[in-house]
Amino acid sequence: QADAAVQPLVEQQIQAELAHAAWSLASLVDLGEEPALVLVRTALENSLAQQRVRLFLWLALLYDASTIQRTRDALGLALGVQRELAAEQRAYALETLDGIVANLFKQNLLALLDDLPPAPMLARLANDFAQPTLNQAQRIYAIITSSEAWVTPWTQAIALYAATALTKTSAAPQLLIQKAAMAAHTASSALVVETATWALATLDMENEESTIEKLAHIGGHKMLLTIEKVMILKTVDIFAATPDEILVDIAALLKEIEAPPGTTIFEKGSQGDSMYLIVEGEVEARDGDHVFARMGERRVFGEMALLDGEPRTASICTTQATRLLRLDQEPFYELMDDRIEVARGIIHVLLQRLRLRTNDVNKLQAKVNKLERATNRADEG
Repeated sequence: QADAAVQPLVEQQIQAELAHAAWSLASLVDLGEEPALVLVRTALENSLAQQRVRLFLWLALLYDASTIQRTRDALGLALGVQRELAAEQRAYALETLDGIVANLFKQNLLALLDDLPPAPMLARLANDFAQPTLNQAQRIYAIITSSEAWVTPWTQAIALYAATALTKTSAAPQLLIQKAAMAAHTASSALVVETATWALATLDMENEESTIEKLAHIGGHKMLLTIEKVMILKTVDIFAATPDEILVDIAALLKEIEAPPGTTIFEKGSQGDSMYLIVEGEVEARDGDHVFARMGERRVFGEMALLDGEPRTASICTTQATRLLRLDQEPFYELMDDRIEVARGIIHVLLQRLRLRTNDVNKLQAKVNKLERATNRADEG
């Protein structure tokens, strides 16, 4: 619990979190519903969710910690957990906060925790945290060039990536995006710098202040950006519940592989210690001469071996020139040691798979029972 000397500092942090949340809400409103910006909106929404979690950590320093924790859990904001709530449950949690939180930030806190779209939620925060209205391009520029203490590197990078793509398909102001990319090129985050380098090269813009490194190539193909690897990882179900910022760490572990036609990626019975994602091309799963599956772009194979290291159950061979991303078991395990969210997400997906298989077994058993009853009736007749 914060003592009398520390309490004002905690209250300042709560106000800073609320101000940050208002900025995030204004960004969501200004970006609109442009489909090309969906990943930017998702990043901002995730940032808002993290701000709500942090607010409860600050509140626990000012008020009874067990009460704050129960209220947080009732709102589905336990660390790493996001779930749908019943209206009665939400109302009870908000009523509890209303009864214990000081008037200094009560109104704004309750507004941020209410079940409202961004625009009306922002309106409720406007008295204390008024935000300027920007057009879409101005808002994107603001996101890319914001302080790294205000916006995560992932949010900055994905905003720059999406904005650069928009300049090729719409009337997005290229000069403003170029200016943002030049500013981002000096960021401390390697992810932001990599994306800025790509953006400047894509926009045919020379950075007069420094020499921009040429994008690396493998076998005549441009290497995938970290952002592109993250977007591929998001299609893999075992990573479906993993936050984008952590997928950036996983993407850094991926190794790009070029395989000509007829290449054996691994043999049946070999030790499983990695998974593969197909970027381009096609592979086939074989057992001897029998081909029982073909897999193309964005398909994944070997993911179970990544987790349990059991021998491979089939051989995998390329049928054409194929680009792969390989994730090895040992560095992945080290990452899971540091980032519990990865393990939590994988457990969630594996439990979903188990439930589906259990449902399939139950349905099959019900059919068998029905068939047995019908057979018994026929025999009795």
